Amino acid sequence: MHTPDSVITIQSPFGAFKVESYPNPSNPSDIHYVVFFYNNATKETFEVHGTIAIFYITLVRNNVATSDFPIADTREYLADKSDSISYLSQYSLRWNQATNNVVQKFYKPFNPASVTVASKLHEFDPAANDTLVAFSEEYTIGSSALTLTNWKNVAGLDKWNGSIKPRSVGMPSQILLHETAGETNLSFGGISHDGDTFFIPHFCVNNAASDGKGAITQFVDIATHVSHGETLNSRAIGIEFVNAPIEAFKVDANKRIIIPLQPVFNLAKSDKGIYVVTKLAGLSKLFIPLEFSSDESPNYYELALSKDKLVNFAALDAGVGPSKKKILFEDGENVLLKYVKSDKFEHLATLVNFLATNGLVRGVTTLADESVWKPTVNVAGTHFYIMEHITKQFGQTAHLFVDTRAPGVYTHFEISGHFKKVGPTKVFDPGHVDGSLQALYLYLKFVRGVPTEAILQLMITFLTLGKTAAEAAGLKLTSKLVMDENNIITVAISPKDQKFTDILELDEAAIATVATIPVASP
Repeated sequence: MHTPDSVITIQSPFGAFKVESYPNPSNPSDIHYVVFFYNNATKETFEVHGTIAIFYITLVRNNVATSDFPIADTREYLADKSDSISYLSQYSLRWNQATNNVVQKFYKPFNPASVTVASKLHEFDPAANDTLVAFSEEYTIGSSALTLTNWKNVAGLDKWNGSIKPRSVGMPSQILLHETAGETNLSFGGISHDGDTFFIPHFCVNNAASDGKGAITQFVDIATHVSHGETLNSRAIGIEFVNAPIEAFKVDANKRIIIPLQPVFNLAKSDKGIYVVTKLAGLSKLFIPLEFSSDESPNYYELALSKDKLVNFAALDAGVGPSKKKILFEDGENVLLKYVKSDKFEHLATLVNFLATNGLVRGVTTLADESVWKPTVNVAGTHFYIMEHITKQFGQTAHLFVDTRAPGVYTHFEISGHFKKVGPTKVFDPGHVDGSLQALYLYLKFVRGVPTEAILQLMITFLTLGKTAAEAAGLKLTSKLVMDENNIITVAISPKDQKFTDILELDEAAIATVATIPVASP
């Protein structure tokens, strides 16, 4: 039994509220309250109840345009099971059983420099600086191989406030993989911006520290909407990965490449990984970051490839590290690289797996599910990995060949791109090309069960060997969505067919020789 509320009104452009109350059957004077919220974007309904509901109603009552809406059901608090917590769009509300009080914690990074009450210095900051923060709760990532650092005690972050928004769709349901297009670590002071708009990722997998431990920086709570991935911003957790996958060249004042070419990253001279010639038209050369050992540690392994596919052969042949340790050995037309490992890829794997297994990405519960990986396509048992933009322009519209509203792991190739104004006309910008190496690594690890020491060798094989018959023929897909020149995305009423040719056929025989998981059925 319940008594519908007829006095308090709560309205929101994001959905519809319903407030109800009912007496405790064993104690009629004990009135319970519950708030239901229906999200227009996701078609989901969430419940907030008890003392949290009363506190929440007090915050938003009679607000005709509230954006503080529930994004999950009330549940047990992570750090103390006797307490309860509700996730809202801009903050969490935690009920403490011992005091019957409700604590509000905002997701935006709090700025210690602007505090006025000393006792509340870290009320909205993480309690520790080495925890992963999700919906104001803190998790210990639990890996001795890496250190995670959040924004605790970082001053000046109030300048980000205008760039941090609530997610209209509630909890994130996607992971978007980026690369920084650079070789140096991404810091809090290094976040790029256009005026007052800051382009903030949620995480960055940085280079290892001097002691060899991996380093991940978290910039904002994963609950927040920040600008990192174009039309996926409202749904995706953005993860940067320090790497310059392709060479950039210096340009003049008119943005024309200076002739003779003057490379920015000097990847052909790098000893921080391998710069390989690929079979892909759009990415004819790719840099894969690696770590090389100064000793013959058992944690390292070997990689083989054709000499003519290794652009930075001379740099690696000269030795690596301060001692110029010899790690490259020639065998006719091939080269063997010894004492190699890929810790940074493994640190990314640890982070992505942690987000999924802790239920922090709605709809992405197991990374072993092939449908989670949006760059992959299974055609009658043959698996393809797409490494070109999966959005193509047709006149004044652009067709999307992947449903970018679905939960999953994405790279910039699956992002829809956008129309932008250049002079009096609007032109389509397909977006960036980063994240594909990382997603391929993770797919081979989590879906196909390839052990760490074999993943990179498979990646090199797929990228550098001659085109298979299926790759040469191309892969035809049918569009799912369409984007108009105002960047509004709708279902494709008149779908288009498109052939994709920058694809990798994932050789099942090669995978089977090293994998621990059998091939999935089509």
